[in-house]
Amino acid sequence: NLYFETSGRSITQIISRDSRNHPEYASIGSKFIWKSTLAGSFLGGDEDYHKNEFELNWFNPVFDKLVIHQTIKTGVIKKIITSNNERSIIPPSTKFFLGGSGIPYGEMLRGYQDNTIGPYGTTRPRGGNIILKYSLELRYQLSEAPTVYGLIFSEMGNIWTDFNVVDPFDLKRSAGI
Repeated sequence: NLYFETSGRSITQIISRDSRNHPEYASIGSKFIWKSTLAGSFLGGDEDYHKNEFELNWFNPVFDKLVIHQTIKTGVIKKIITSNNERSIIPPSTKFFLGGSGIPYGEMLRGYQDNTIGPYGTTRPRGGNIILKYSLELRYQLSEAPTVYGLIFSEMGNIWTDFNVVDPFDLKRSAGI
């Protein structure tokens, strides 16, 4: 049986900085988010891991309503080894998933099926412990109210199980309008 119940408690801290000039269609500024989660360990339960995610978005005006938007996201999940050698796991819902729209719990990488990039189990994606993703968009605002814009994008990213298999040159790529 591959499925079993787990229990755990966690603490999450989010540090962010946002200097964008407009939340819906930023044309200048940046946004940084660092999310850190500690689960298990002295908090109890059998889920013992530490997860860090970093995301940086920045916006640069080109001219008029044309904007370059870049995003880089990286993250890592590391199991915490317990001193009593009891079962210590990273739940599947905590792992990184990449591809498609990013729905319901993954990261978007346009041009691929949902959550299909990264390590696979026997029949479906099993998620990974390390993520690296970069996006570049050239946006043009067509309307301010409601906010409507067109864009050209290029993205690349991948997910790995551990640091010994990470290859920053093995990134899945996509581009489109």
